[in-house]
Amino acid sequence: MPGVTACWRHGEELLQSCPNCSHPFYRKNRLLPGLTDDCACGWNAVKPANRSFASNEEREFAVFVNDILQRNLPSIDYTVLAACYRRQAKKRGFVHGNLIGTAKLFSSIRDKFSDEIISKIDLAYAAGIRSQWIRLSTTRGQIDMPLARHLLISLHLFGSAEKFEKCLAEESLLTSSANPTVRLKDLNSTHKCNAHPCINFVRRLPAQAFSRA
Repeated sequence: MPGVTACWRHGEELLQSCPNCSHPFYRKNRLLPGLTDDCACGWNAVKPANRSFASNEEREFAVFVNDILQRNLPSIDYTVLAACYRRQAKKRGFVHGNLIGTAKLFSSIRDKFSDEIISKIDLAYAAGIRSQWIRLSTTRGQIDMPLARHLLISLHLFGSAEKFEKCLAEESLLTSSANPTVRLKDLNSTHKCNAHPCINFVRRLPAQAFSRA
């Protein structure tokens, strides 16, 4: 899952490259062969080594993502998701007049997670792209933000997958009541252009892919 840098169960850092020589395990859209073989520098992934534990914030994010994956969430229309973000942001005090205070929310996320942790989760942030980092505009029927950023914002606003799921359900009911033509999409629908990206992942990816024995 994009942005996850820690094992949700053990709290250890997830390795993306050799800790000795920084040779990557993954490049050009494919895993390198022979991950159980010695690296060119002599390091071996299966041999006992000193464990490196991730920060509390990284583990909190990993636990949240795993909890999202474990839930049987339906696809949600992007208008429902955006409204859910706005409503929760206003409840948390991130307001600017009658609008969501994206600058206040952004500052709060930076204070909570730090630039270092956010850079690990969000590659655009690491590259210095921080203007309009939080935006609810849409492109091709989706909110114009990458998946990892959606998840980080959701964690910061709602605190848990359970509360996020509950708020989505409540917002869906409110939207349906206000506009009878808006309905939750069927879980097996192949139409995904308006679906929340992380919910699409819930349906497509096995939860076992993010756990360790």
